[in-house]
Amino acid sequence: MNVKEVKERILELLHSPVRMPILSDTMMGKQRLIIHIAFLLILTFVLSLLSSHLILSYHEKAEKEQQIATMQSFLKTWQEKNAELNDSSMRPVDPKQLDQVQTDIIFSIQAYNLNLVSMKDEQKNKEQNGRVYTAEFSGTYENTMRCLQNFHAKDALIGIKSLKMSEKNGALNTKLTYKIYTK
Repeated sequence: MNVKEVKERILELLHSPVRMPILSDTMMGKQRLIIHIAFLLILTFVLSLLSSHLILSYHEKAEKEQQIATMQSFLKTWQEKNAELNDSSMRPVDPKQLDQVQTDIIFSIQAYNLNLVSMKDEQKNKEQNGRVYTAEFSGTYENTMRCLQNFHAKDALIGIKSLKMSEKNGALNTKLTYKIYTK
């Protein structure tokens, strides 16, 4: 080999691409595959977290909408019942008005020519939203029926709980238990 050939060989080696024997192509491919798999796993994990958060938010929203619908239904029912009660001629009275209502009932019984035998406040029966009384009176059948058909006291809401009638000495004895509803 002469100098010219050595020189050409050196130039040829300098201009040729250098290949590094550190990593082979298969090792580079495996590293890329591992990086891609790791990236996909992280992406899948993040997407599953976001999906579960989205589903949870949807369920919370649906539950709140159900609660709102229930409350609206309750309010609508209450408003309808309140309007019906306000339109009614009979209403629960203030507890302070119980004595006045009782007086009206006594006068009503006497107005039908009935004899009031007794009037009892049934304290032993603790009633919610009202007070229970028992009135015993006697008179003719016709007068008793007219009294019961028109049994009221102004605009007080009164419910008849029980009615017992019996005949004694030619007169009809009536035992009437009723409740005066209060606010």
